[in-house]
Amino acid sequence: MRPKSTQEILNSSGPGSPGFEEPKTSEQKDAIIASKSRFIDNMAYQIRTLSNAIIGFSDLLRQEELSDAQREYVTEIYSSGQGLAALVNDVLDLSKIENGQLEIETADCSLALLLEELKSLMTPATIEKGLDFKIETTGRLPSNVHTDPVRLRQCLINLVGNAIKFTDAGHVHVHAGMDCCDGRVVARFDVEDTGVGMPPDRLDKIFEPYAGCDEAKQSILASLSHGLVVNSGLAVANQIVQLLGGRIGVVSEPGRGSIFSLVVPVGLEATPGEKGQKESPASRTPVSGEQGAEATVSPRPVARRSSSSKIG
Repeated sequence: MRPKSTQEILNSSGPGSPGFEEPKTSEQKDAIIASKSRFIDNMAYQIRTLSNAIIGFSDLLRQEELSDAQREYVTEIYSSGQGLAALVNDVLDLSKIENGQLEIETADCSLALLLEELKSLMTPATIEKGLDFKIETTGRLPSNVHTDPVRLRQCLINLVGNAIKFTDAGHVHVHAGMDCCDGRVVARFDVEDTGVGMPPDRLDKIFEPYAGCDEAKQSILASLSHGLVVNSGLAVANQIVQLLGGRIGVVSEPGRGSIFSLVVPVGLEATPGEKGQKESPASRTPVSGEQGAEATVSPRPVARRSSSSKIG
């Protein structure tokens, strides 16, 4: 047995050659797309495993006695590992959404606790950039709401992370409260920043998963340096909020900043006195400790539904 000659290899190693068959049917093309998707998922899982090791060992190293320079280096490694893990998670979530495999698991949960967790998670990044960061609530939050707390928290983290990434000075504020629409009680979260802002012609594209590829290199490097997500996080948040039955809106002005508004139903019915309620800045309360209770929902079992029921 002899190996192929160089000429034989060159003549048979590409599209259009006798050894290469283009997919002809839609089934063949779908199979190729599915194979590519599985490959990307597999690679993403492997990268996430490696990034978790980077995060874990660098976190252990940060607890040792280090010089200032060494601590700075280790912190940079730790932050970059977190940024890499966030990117990989976004890729995996987008893949699940596109394949109809992302499940929503709703349960009774506390918005006050969710906001406390959000504050704890995002405060270090704002301190590092010298930004004023606060979370305020309007009125008294219900003691319990019915939604998917894990996915809702993920969406808020992505929105706040995006605001921090594009804000070099000033503030990132989150305003949370309850509102009513079509007889339903909804939770509303406004994420306001004093960042670079965006022109009107870009607002329709920022939630597209593959928009801004030309800026991917700068975005990824910038996000890794701060341990934050990149624009893919907006696409993930937008898709998940739709699965939760809500929507995300945005207003922005170049040089002045942006306000991303997330509205999601929470399994409560509006009472006549609640409809059309308006908030005022004076009624906002900083998030600190447990919030009071004005409304509750009756306990119900955890509900599961797949992304295929909302997104094709």
